[in-house]
Amino acid sequence: MGKFADFFEESGTAKKYWNSSRLGVPLWLILAAVTVYWYCRVPSPGYAIGALAVVAGIMSVREMKVLGKIAWVVLLICMLVTEFRAIDKDRKDAEDKQIADRKVIDDAFGEVLRKQDGDFKATAGRLQVAIDGIKSTLATANTTLRQTQPHATMRLDRVEFKPVPSEIKADTQYTFNYSYVNSGSETAADIVVLDKVYVAVADDRDAEKDLGL
Repeated sequence: MGKFADFFEESGTAKKYWNSSRLGVPLWLILAAVTVYWYCRVPSPGYAIGALAVVAGIMSVREMKVLGKIAWVVLLICMLVTEFRAIDKDRKDAEDKQIADRKVIDDAFGEVLRKQDGDFKATAGRLQVAIDGIKSTLATANTTLRQTQPHATMRLDRVEFKPVPSEIKADTQYTFNYSYVNSGSETAADIVVLDKVYVAVADDRDAEKDLGL
């Protein structure tokens, strides 16, 4: 019991071994190897900060020379940088996941919109065909109605001199008879008499301009 108590005394063997380089160097190398591994494969946030707390705790209870302290401080800095990289990577991964999720949602929503647009165009096309059919039916019905309803159609049948002169002289007034035929099915009630006759070349644009037509 006495030897065991002496081992853990303030100046005992345990303290000497704990502060010796035989324990400190392997312990530092192990933690340094973990840090290098994390540099190659960034861990999740929290791992490096936990290791950093362990290193800080070890430094607080070990008696070290200046070179040893510098080595452990360098290890602390490397673990702190590793933690920053882990935080940045975690944030980037979260943003990438959000972008990917948003893209999936946008694609799905776009597909729904495309399908709805296609259905709407198909419905609009069928509706337009129906409207065109109704217009055609109404036009046919209107034409049939106009053709079958009672109406008077006055047609100019012929124009002739009254009386027929033996010759046609210049600057001489002549009298004409106009013959009309009602080809409709109703008696005409509103009669308009042609009161002027224009003599010119038929279907001639210049003559029409001269006549003011």
